[in-house]
Amino acid sequence: MRDRPLPVLLLVLLASILLAACGGSGSGADGGGDAGGPSSATPDETFEVDVKDGAVVGGPETFKVNSGDVVQLTITSDVDDQVHVHGPNVEADLPAGEATDVEFRTGAAGSYEIELHGSGALVGTLEVR
Repeated sequence: MRDRPLPVLLLVLLASILLAACGGSGSGADGGGDAGGPSSATPDETFEVDVKDGAVVGGPETFKVNSGDVVQLTITSDVDDQVHVHGPNVEADLPAGEATDVEFRTGAAGSYEIELHGSGALVGTLEVR
């Protein structure tokens, strides 16, 4: 006589499918928690930065945001470069002469650097409350 292995197998299969369908996203690096980009939500905060000759015009800034905010950082550089936002661990290429939107959702509270990889310049600090 059989011990009903088919119904048990079907139950396990169904549970596996449901768990896979409910899977979450990965976490950001640098202590950013469930952060990252890009996000399809409307930004909670928007900031604009101009870079000339590899340096931020007006000097580095502090960008104050709340945990869970969607942030849009628009950067225009006169030279090709790459920006790295620590915390949510987002990187984006910056083609010379083009405004580039870098969008991400913030995670854990803390202060995180935003830097340019090509010039090594500090864009500013992302201060997440």
